[in-house]
Amino acid sequence: TITLSTCAREAGDFLKALELITAAQESFPVELRNSATYARLLSSAIGIHYIRGEYTRAEELSDQALSIFDERTEASAQAAILWNASLAADANQDVTKALLLAQRAAGLYSESDDRRAEGQLRIAISWLFTRQTPPNSLAAREQLVRAEFLLEHSGTALDLASLETEFARVEWLEDNFELALKHATSALSRLSVSKDRLQSAEA
Repeated sequence: TITLSTCAREAGDFLKALELITAAQESFPVELRNSATYARLLSSAIGIHYIRGEYTRAEELSDQALSIFDERTEASAQAAILWNASLAADANQDVTKALLLAQRAAGLYSESDDRRAEGQLRIAISWLFTRQTPPNSLAAREQLVRAEFLLEHSGTALDLASLETEFARVEWLEDNFELALKHATSALSRLSVSKDRLQSAEA
C-alpha cells in the first residue's frame, strides 16, 4: 500500500495517495499500531498532507509517529518519519524544531548506505540554516559540501540542480553575487532537461 501510494503521489494524484494510506491505517490491527510498519504509514500520510498544504494535520501525525518508534524501529523508518516531521514543523514556522528533527534524520541516514537520501536531506538542512535569524550561511555551506560529496555519483540531475540552487542562495547571502548567479544559471541548465517547474522557479 505504501508503494502504491508513493506511485500515486509521484504521478500527482495526491487524493488517491491519501485514500490508500488512510484505508490502510483504518484497517491496521490496533495491537500492531506501535509497529515500524504503522509508523511508515503515518510517515507517508505526513508527506501527503504536507504536499496538500494541510500543515496542522501533518504536524499532528508527526507527533503521533514520533511517539511510536523506539530503538527497535529500523533506522530508515525513523529517518523518514523525522524528515517528514521536520517538513511539517517548518511549514508551521518552527524552524528550530525543524532543524533539530532534520539533523537527527541525517545522523540516521549517515549510518546507512543511502547516500542519495542523506545528500537530499543535507540540502534541506542547508536551506533551514539560511532561514534562521540571522541566517547561518557557514553552517549551510558545510551541509552543502557534504551533500555534494554524497551526490557526486548517486544524485540525479534534479538533485544536483537543487544543490546548485542552494549554493547560489548561500553565495547570495554572503554578497558573492557573481558566483551566486553562476550556480543558479548552472542549475537552470540542468533543469532544462527535466523541465521541473517548481525547481526552475526556485532557481
